[in-house]
Amino acid sequence: MTLIRNISKNLKTSDSTITLFDTSYMSFKRVVVSRTIDGVCGEFAITLSRPADNKSTFKAGDVIDIRLDGTQIMRGKVYTVDVEGDAFDDYIVISGRDITGDLVDSTVPDNSKVYTDGVSLLDIASKILQSKRMTKIININNSTGGPIVPFTKDEIISCEIGDTIIEFLMKYCRKRQIFLNTSPSGSLVFFKADGKTTGNRIINNFKNNNNNVTDYKAKFGIADRFYKYTCKTQSSGGWSDGEVDSQASVFDPGVDIFRETEFKLEEGFSGSDECKKRAAEESNVRRARAFEYEATVVGFKDKVLWGVNQLVTVSDDKSGVQGEFLIRGVEYKVDSREGTTTKLTITDKDAYTAQAALSLRNRQESSKSWYNEEETGESLKAILSEITDG
Repeated sequence: MTLIRNISKNLKTSDSTITLFDTSYMSFKRVVVSRTIDGVCGEFAITLSRPADNKSTFKAGDVIDIRLDGTQIMRGKVYTVDVEGDAFDDYIVISGRDITGDLVDSTVPDNSKVYTDGVSLLDIASKILQSKRMTKIININNSTGGPIVPFTKDEIISCEIGDTIIEFLMKYCRKRQIFLNTSPSGSLVFFKADGKTTGNRIINNFKNNNNNVTDYKAKFGIADRFYKYTCKTQSSGGWSDGEVDSQASVFDPGVDIFRETEFKLEEGFSGSDECKKRAAEESNVRRARAFEYEATVVGFKDKVLWGVNQLVTVSDDKSGVQGEFLIRGVEYKVDSREGTTTKLTITDKDAYTAQAALSLRNRQESSKSWYNEEETGESLKAILSEITDG
């Protein structure tokens, strides 16, 4: 792993020694870099032994590049420098986020809160960066695979007092089923979480010499899932009059039919089409969180470097997970004792799309719904009738 401070000189690694500006850090301890689809910013934490001259080369506010096997994975900003120690050693921990982290914390400037018909996501982001004088620090990339449709007058959202820049941009992203993240070079990226095929594999089978997993964990749950999701818009008389302007529902067939939920469409959205999209999104997000599989593999790549929004083939007899899935999160780790590893968090490959279809996988029996309309037929209808009449 190579780090570059202030985008200039290399921090070279050799066994357990890291050298920066001719200052030696003996007994190099750990570097951890993580990123998820859901989070706009990745994070890093670097633990180094305290130098002999008792001075830290790093300062809060420093910009650093982090590379793995020659490939840049983050342009980060140091937010914290901690000097720690115990009875055996003294060390320094530097931690921070992607260079876009300031957009997560900062509110929208007044001259960038109001927009008119025909504006696009790229226009909004550009205006905000110009207002913050950050255009030379952060670029904007459209990686959605095509042009982003401009917003109509009815789709314009007003910025609330206190909205951060990322919160405001995400409101518009939701209208276009688009996600927001940071590229390894530090650009703000608009993208669709549809997955990119790489040929990478996760193998964790019984009596298999090709296994590449050191530890794993799978979770199958329904506590946060519902069979029916209904999204509603408010009537002119308000919620107190019991009426709505429009509504739409989607269904998750993997959950018992008794489980239903409803919610209000966010401000700035309207119409049954928006309700349908929002209900599908809610269903998918909850389903994505209900199923989660984590696997730690040796090294930083299989065919290519592991990364978020990649499609990966999983063959895991031990947990019962089989098929093609989406990588939702990665955590790269270099440890002086444990070596180099990558922890991968995966979910259903359609979990971040508007389509609420179930992807194929070997589910455990506990994650299946007991209800099958063809099998239960009239007997279930009778039960439901008794519950309703009673």
